[in-house]
Amino acid sequence: MTGRYRDGLVQISFIRKVVTNDASYDVPLDECKFFLFPVEGGTYNAVNKKIRKHEKVPIVSAERVCISRPKRCHPLAPKKPAEIRYEFDIKLTGGLGDNWQPPKQGSEDFQLLENRIKRDLESELKSIEGFNRIGLTGIKK
Repeated sequence: MTGRYRDGLVQISFIRKVVTNDASYDVPLDECKFFLFPVEGGTYNAVNKKIRKHEKVPIVSAERVCISRPKRCHPLAPKKPAEIRYEFDIKLTGGLGDNWQPPKQGSEDFQLLENRIKRDLESELKSIEGFNRIGLTGIKK
């Protein structure tokens, strides 16, 4: 493994022979595989060669990737990539007042607030590859 830090980016290179003496870790390359693409990976220590956990979950390729010679690659029917779900709380601030109460789920006010929150969040999240949808499960004070 080699790595470097330059211009605010960490670049790490992992190299492994295709056929090794420890075959239990070898991955057959005559099949197409889904690939993981790290985004905002963990920090890298160039002295001890250790890396930390990724800041964000890596993105899974939408289709299988074939890296062997085309004659030997047996593409499989693309499957829908695994869906990753996140659950988080959002704090609403500014202009709500001390006496503000969250609307009851199913009410018109709840629907209006839900639509606004979803619209605002989706406008930010839609640029993330693989983003599908957002759902609001409740509003509490």
